[in-house]
Amino acid sequence: MGVSETAPGLRLDKWLWHARFFKTRSLATKYCEARRLRVNGEPTAKAHYAARIGDVLTFPLGDEIRGSWRSANGGAQLPKRRRCMRI
Repeated sequence: MGVSETAPGLRLDKWLWHARFFKTRSLATKYCEARRLRVNGEPTAKAHYAARIGDVLTFPLGDEIRGSWRSANGGAQLPKRRRCMRI
């Protein structure tokens, strides 16, 4: 069963905070507005973008590049050995 384009999404800032990449939602919002986050390979500055199941998010965090996708259970998913890559 595929994911519908009209499937409800979760705001990027809220998802990043919920997945514990940021301590507060306001920090996640500022990070999104700085255009440092890519959704499916495209940069975005919209914290209100609706992240849907299957979207791939990539972003630098500290000295690492983080990659994640939104799974059906709402959590961040990547195999442990691929969770971070050094620059």
